[in-house]
Amino acid sequence: MKKIFSLLKANIKGNLNIFKIKGKKNISIFLTTFVILYIMYIAYFYSEQLMIPLQPLGLSYIALTLFSIAIVILLFMREINNSQGLLFDAQDNDLLFSMPIKKSNILIVRIIKMLLFDYILEIIFFIPVLIKYVLLNNPSITFYIVSIIFLLLLPLIPIIIACIVGYIIKSISILFKRKKLAQIITSLIFVFLIIILSFNIGQIFDNLVAKATSINDLISKIYLPIGLYVDLINKLDILKLIILIVISIVPFILFILLFSKYYDKIINSSKEVTNKKIKENKLTKITSHSIIKTLIIKEIKNYFSIPIYVVNTILSPIMALIFSIALIFKYDGVISTLTSPEIGLTISQIIEYSPYLFIAIIVVLLSISSITASSISLEGKRYPLLKSLPIKEKDIFLSKLLLNDIILIPAFIISALIYIVIFKIYNINILFIIISCIILPHINGQIGLLINLRFPKLKFNSEMEVVKQSMSVVICVFGNMILASLLIYSFIRLMSIVSPSILIIIYLLGTLIILLILNKILNSYGVNRFKEIN
Repeated sequence: MKKIFSLLKANIKGNLNIFKIKGKKNISIFLTTFVILYIMYIAYFYSEQLMIPLQPLGLSYIALTLFSIAIVILLFMREINNSQGLLFDAQDNDLLFSMPIKKSNILIVRIIKMLLFDYILEIIFFIPVLIKYVLLNNPSITFYIVSIIFLLLLPLIPIIIACIVGYIIKSISILFKRKKLAQIITSLIFVFLIIILSFNIGQIFDNLVAKATSINDLISKIYLPIGLYVDLINKLDILKLIILIVISIVPFILFILLFSKYYDKIINSSKEVTNKKIKENKLTKITSHSIIKTLIIKEIKNYFSIPIYVVNTILSPIMALIFSIALIFKYDGVISTLTSPEIGLTISQIIEYSPYLFIAIIVVLLSISSITASSISLEGKRYPLLKSLPIKEKDIFLSKLLLNDIILIPAFIISALIYIVIFKIYNINILFIIISCIILPHINGQIGLLINLRFPKLKFNSEMEVVKQSMSVVICVFGNMILASLLIYSFIRLMSIVSPSILIIIYLLGTLIILLILNKILNSYGVNRFKEIN
């Protein structure tokens, strides 16, 4: 047990302090507090929207059911990606497996690390919901006891399933010659299956108040621990409490015992495939390229060699394409929805507002993730070498921005062309949309790069820590969401004041000015900051 605690301490050191800024403790506290309170406020707001109409019917507990299943899905999606980087592709695998440490202890420590972050997410997302429920219902002490037990047990089953899925993805990927590509494709398939499932579940949530009881029963049958929790907060039953504990803990223990026996085999199999590939490599013709072209090739290779990096950042362009293609088949349904009495738009208004709607969609998709927000950090141990090369910092920045553009811009432009044809957009609006598909991704890349230069994370055990848990990524995602909200709000306000053509000119000039300002900052502050980072 002492070895496990020592290993756990060494393993999680630094990961729980993603907002720590050397010499600036007040900024760290402010950023941490702001992000946590913002998320908790959003959770509280939506729980209030659900509970208030259900309260008169005595069904406010159903909001706990809905948020519980939402957290289960969130944890499951998070751990599918985390299991790749933390369990199988961690950089300290060779070191730990060469030491006199039980394989089960290594697995337990990494599972506990995953659990710790899951508990943090639970506190942030679920505690506000519980607070709202308490304020509305004033429950007995039993509610608090059962809720604490439930929160401790809730992540166990999602972690088991996510690790098994991660194991399957890893096992499948090593069967292919290009195992990284196979891992990326397999991961994306699982992610999109979950997204499709989520959309289908969303259809069930229509007319929530009218169908609240049936939805609660459905979720309770699909995921038994949530059903038991809801029953227990309404009426304490010792037998049901024991069942809740047993069906959560026993599978978790069995998983640890069984998985630890085969844990190192999948890792060793992956290494054997890699070593075999290295041995089979033959000398090839060496070609020379310009500095920029060489750097871009390097960035592309690095990008596609890190599956979690790809999966976490490529959803935006893929979803843009899916959105536009779906419009081809769902156009009549979309038009009928927009012209329905609830929304009340006319066909002419839809055509007039459609360019702004598309830009709003692009802005929202860009706020989901940022490719450049972790591009400096992922240099890791290579960073000192990169600094020492006779290459201008501006060229390094340009190569990272061009990778961002190569991934995002073509997909957005194809999506835009489909959208333009479907909604019969003409004149300056076409230019408006196409230019936006070029400028907005580049601005997003500049912002991400600047934030990553300010808050780099060069020391890590797994790329997952950089891509999903680093400070620069968190700031970039939430910052982009705030900027997206402000931009959309500004559009809505200005549309009632100025004509569409004037608004487009203001928008294009504004984005161009922002682009030039960010470029100037990158070439001055960014260059100096790049030299300072050690």
